[in-house]
Amino acid sequence: ISQAAQLLDYAQSTVTAQIQALETSVGQPLLYRTGKRITALTPAGETLLPLAQRAARLAVDMQTSFDREAQPSGTLVIGASETVLTYQLPALLVAYGKHHPQVRLVIRPFRYEALLDQVRYGNIDLAFLFEQPLRSSKIETTCLRQAEMILVAAPTHPLAALPTVNPQDLEDVTILFTEHGCGYRPLLEQVCLEAGIRPMTNLEFNSSEAIKQCVIAGLGITLLPHIAVATELQAGQLAMLPWSGTPMPIYTQAAWRHDHTASPLVQSMLALSKTMLEDGTC
Repeated sequence: ISQAAQLLDYAQSTVTAQIQALETSVGQPLLYRTGKRITALTPAGETLLPLAQRAARLAVDMQTSFDREAQPSGTLVIGASETVLTYQLPALLVAYGKHHPQVRLVIRPFRYEALLDQVRYGNIDLAFLFEQPLRSSKIETTCLRQAEMILVAAPTHPLAALPTVNPQDLEDVTILFTEHGCGYRPLLEQVCLEAGIRPMTNLEFNSSEAIKQCVIAGLGITLLPHIAVATELQAGQLAMLPWSGTPMPIYTQAAWRHDHTASPLVQSMLALSKTMLEDGTC
């Protein structure tokens, strides 16, 4: 009895009382006793033992089943813009798969202007994008992390040699823009508009990777998130221009429909993305 109490972390008197209650319930003694010592199981005890062991296994199986059902399962459809999908989502998706192996992830890349429409229509459960803070009557959003936006050029570009670069320095400079609808394109357009300047040439691309290669080749300058050019900056292929104009903040955001707020799949992905993006893990 004392060994059983120690194993269960119960008081010895509690175990004794439970055995006595069990004997009362079955109407027969379950243990042979000599004084205060237990010497063996009675025939009733021998009959009850395998049944009790089976009941204990069933209790464990039942709890395991409930624990498994409590874990999110099903299919989660995620949409993302190119930059987020390329530079932030991979680490998040790997971590989510380890935490929730029963969830099937479907990843769909969309252009910026189509991404929120896909959320509104219910074609995707959750969207990740670079954008200024969003407000919508049909869409819930949350800002996960502020992204550092920087102007970059080839190291040999004349602006790369300046101690500071202000909006007036962009006059007659070739600027490579992302496509219309991109969340951070209006930031640089607004700077040019407020300064009353017009770039000599503005070229438009629907791929940040294409923009980077053209900037590296010396075609012009561009505005991109730091995470999108970190490798090229470290390799010396690009130079960050010392911008002294108005800051151009942008945010990594998640967006989902109001009626998907209670979805365990959406909530589990949001919880992990908040943790990983806020602490810089991805």
